[in-house]
Amino acid sequence: MPWASPLPLETPTLRPRKTPRDAGRATQISSTALGFRTSSRSVETPMKSGFRESTSALMRLPSLGRTMQPGHPSRWRCTISGSKLLPAGWAVPPIFRNRLGDEVGRQRLMASDGHLLLVLHAPPSADDDERTGRFFWRDPEGTWRASIQGSGIAALTGHLQEFEAQLEALELREQNATGARHYFDILRALTPLHRASRNLHSVLQKAREANSDDSRIIRWRDEAYGIERTAELLLGETRHGLDFVTAMRAEEQAVEAQNMTVASHRLNVLAALFFPLATIASLLGMNVPSGLEDSPAPWTFLGILAIGAIIGVGVKTSLDAGAKS
Repeated sequence: MPWASPLPLETPTLRPRKTPRDAGRATQISSTALGFRTSSRSVETPMKSGFRESTSALMRLPSLGRTMQPGHPSRWRCTISGSKLLPAGWAVPPIFRNRLGDEVGRQRLMASDGHLLLVLHAPPSADDDERTGRFFWRDPEGTWRASIQGSGIAALTGHLQEFEAQLEALELREQNATGARHYFDILRALTPLHRASRNLHSVLQKAREANSDDSRIIRWRDEAYGIERTAELLLGETRHGLDFVTAMRAEEQAVEAQNMTVASHRLNVLAALFFPLATIASLLGMNVPSGLEDSPAPWTFLGILAIGAIIGVGVKTSLDAGAKS
C-alpha cells in the first residue's frame, strides 16, 4: 500500500508594515497580548510620527510581571512587584517602588509629580535590632493613606503621639531615678528614640518644603520639632543625672579613702610607740607587781576587759563625730 504524502504545513509569513497606522495597530495588539493596559496617548499615535512613537512606547513598557493601570493621561502608573514594602493597592509612581528595596532603610521623603511618600520608622525601643517601617502617601489630590491601621491623617497623628507617650514614660523614669543603673537604662531607651525623632522632624520639614499648601504638614512638622526638642532635653538631663551620681559616688569614695588613711596613720603611730616596749618587756620577762596577781579569778580579768571595751567605744564615738564635723 503506497504511503500517502503528508499534507504541506503552512509556514506563517510576516507581512511588512506598510503604513504608520498598521504599525500603531500592531504595537497595540502586541501590548494587549502581553497583558498590558496602556493609556490612549501611549499607544494611539498620529499618522506622521506613528511608527516612531509606537516603537518608543513599546520600549517603555515594563518587564513581564508588572501590571499596568490607566491613570495620568501622559504617564504610566503601575504596580511593581519588585518591592513588597508598600501596599499593593497603592497607585504610586513607579520611582517610589524602584527606590525601595527589601529593607526600610533610613527615614526619608520621596516626591514625584505631586506625590509625597514619607518613609518613617515606628518608635524604637532599646532592644530593637531592626527598624519597623511605616509609610504615609499623599496623592496630588491631597488624600493621605497609611500602611498601618487607620486613615492617613489619623495614622500619622497617632504615629507622633506614640513618640510623645514614650517620651513621657521616660521622663517619669528619669524623675524617679536614684542610681547609675537607672540612668543607664533610660539612656539605652532614649538614645534610639532621640535619633528617630530627629530624623522624623527632618523628613516632615522636607515635606513642608515640597508642599507648602498643606497646613496639616505644617502642624505635623511643628509637633515633630517639639518631640525632637523634648527628647534632646531629656537626653541632656539624663546624662547630667548620670554624671552627678558618678561624681557623688567618687566623692564618697574619696572621703572614705581619706578616713581610712587617717585611721591607718593612727594605728601606725600606736604600733610604733608600744610595739618596741612590748617586745623588750617580753624578752626580759619584765612584770610590774600590782597586787592583782593574787586576786580571785576570773572576776578581776573580766572587770578589766569591760573597762577596756568601754574606753574603746568612747574613743570610736569621738572619732566618728570628728569625721562627720
